[in-house]
Amino acid sequence: MKQIITEKTGIIDNSLIRPHPLNCELYNFKEDDRTDLEKDMLEYSLAGHKHGNSEALEIDCNGYIHSGERRYRSAIEVGIKFSKYELIPNNEAFDPDNYDEFTQLEGLERRNDRKGTSRNEKKFSVCVPKFNRIDISWRKSRPLEVNKSSIKKRREAFANKHNHTPTHFKKALELFSEGRIDLLKKVDEGKDDMTIGKAHDLVFKNPWVYNPNKFNHVNLIKEGNLDTQSFLDNALNWIKTITGHPFKSKNKNITIEHDTLGFEVFATAGMISHGVATSYAITLDDYGKLGKVRTPAKKGMTPDIQCIDLTVEQRKINPKFEEETIEVKFCTWNGSQTSWSGGPGFKLQNPKYYILGMTHANSKKIWMVMTLLTQEDIDSIKSGSFTFKNWAKNHHGKDDYVMLAGDFYCGNTHKNQFDPTWADIK
Repeated sequence: MKQIITEKTGIIDNSLIRPHPLNCELYNFKEDDRTDLEKDMLEYSLAGHKHGNSEALEIDCNGYIHSGERRYRSAIEVGIKFSKYELIPNNEAFDPDNYDEFTQLEGLERRNDRKGTSRNEKKFSVCVPKFNRIDISWRKSRPLEVNKSSIKKRREAFANKHNHTPTHFKKALELFSEGRIDLLKKVDEGKDDMTIGKAHDLVFKNPWVYNPNKFNHVNLIKEGNLDTQSFLDNALNWIKTITGHPFKSKNKNITIEHDTLGFEVFATAGMISHGVATSYAITLDDYGKLGKVRTPAKKGMTPDIQCIDLTVEQRKINPKFEEETIEVKFCTWNGSQTSWSGGPGFKLQNPKYYILGMTHANSKKIWMVMTLLTQEDIDSIKSGSFTFKNWAKNHHGKDDYVMLAGDFYCGNTHKNQFDPTWADIK
């Protein structure tokens, strides 16, 4: 291949250089935010420099960029026509007609992994895909070197180089192999208190995968297929029974909602949730067309409503699909602070159907909805709690819910201020 660059350093027209074709296999430039870099380079150029990069690109004699593709792309995007460069040794140059892939990938990794780069090379979402791509090339091109010991040695050396423990890096690789780059990004960003350990448990301690075509329980109700009145009669009678049950006292009328001798609010909400779940399961069972339905009857730590036959049908498509379930959660109205609690696992779930409900005025009023808990909802769960405000904001004007009792509206005072309208428990 004819060499087009001979000077060891200088300023070069960007039309004479190009990205190394293997570099885009190590880094995701489509999701790379270069806003700050572009701003800095434009300011540097406008300050009287012909080029925009204060740190030189590392290029080869054939015009391929071995380090600095972010700076090159930023220059093109803001209209800077020249770049400062340094020439790498000719024996490391890339010749598309004659090259060793593994050697080139290792060279790219080495040159881009310096502390001077503005990309954070230590992020799991950056270093794990990079290691994986180089590792694939190594195993393919150096088969005689590949054994259990060398695989571990290379992986641990790369982990230590990027300040990760070998155990964490191995778990990150396993997550990447499952396509969960989304979880690696959450770990990098510290989002939702996600750690490598939590992410790994989420994927590998739960062998089931998300079914994007779950049975639509919202439409089942909207289409008028269920006897929702019978469900409401059972559910409301249950609420009246447990909240109105009189405990014997010499001179007081004591119920579970008594101001000083009653139950804690979470216990009351839990009892209401169980009764509502059984009431809805009975309605599905009477409907019959979904097949076998059950609650956690005489068991524990299982979904509130399990659609057994629906699960069997869906697993004919994919045997690893999650169960077809409905969860039920109730809480007591507490103004803008009202939220449903679910503990640490509330955040670590995929979208699924929920019956969400609230009681008010000593359980004389009720609000209840069948809704798809979306990824947007799950992302807004904080410390195991999901607020009514966030649910209303995320679902207002959409068709992924159906009201079972009461309604809600957007107030006029502030944007995204939502309030419920209540149904009486008679």
